[in-house]
Amino acid sequence: LFGLGMITVLGALYGKTRLKIFLKPMKRGKTGMFILLLVLSFIVAFGSAALLNSLGFPGTSHPASESTQNYTLAKSLIFLFFLFFSMIGEELLIAILTFPIWGWLKGKGIKPWLSFLVSAIFTCLIFGMFHLPAYQWNWTQCLLTIGLTRLPYSYAWKEMDSLWGGIIVHF
Repeated sequence: LFGLGMITVLGALYGKTRLKIFLKPMKRGKTGMFILLLVLSFIVAFGSAALLNSLGFPGTSHPASESTQNYTLAKSLIFLFFLFFSMIGEELLIAILTFPIWGWLKGKGIKPWLSFLVSAIFTCLIFGMFHLPAYQWNWTQCLLTIGLTRLPYSYAWKEMDSLWGGIIVHF
């Protein structure tokens, strides 16, 4: 339901035509970049987690991952199905926040690449803060490991010319 709600909000904010543009199929010929962004997201996630742990900031696990350890195969597949739609919702929510900031910064005369970078970093940190309750208010983990790990997802939107780039890299 979260994913459908975010599609509705994105459509209400930008209109049906723009929504179709945001969710159009990804650009072809970008497989190498797609794989690079996927690998980069894992490197950032595991690298930042290892760095924070070595500095005395241990991470906490997400309650959902703990509760799925004893799931049957069927229940695990159902969980993954709902998780996929939840991640679509997360990507659309961040897009709802990123696009206006990006446009506003470009309108202020800031270079497009810098406007995107600043808006993406800002909304990635907000994304991390959304996860605070699930990770027992572990600020370092949520801002650095979870928040900044999604930078490749945001860049995937731009590079693949579709929100589907970020959605698939996120999953």
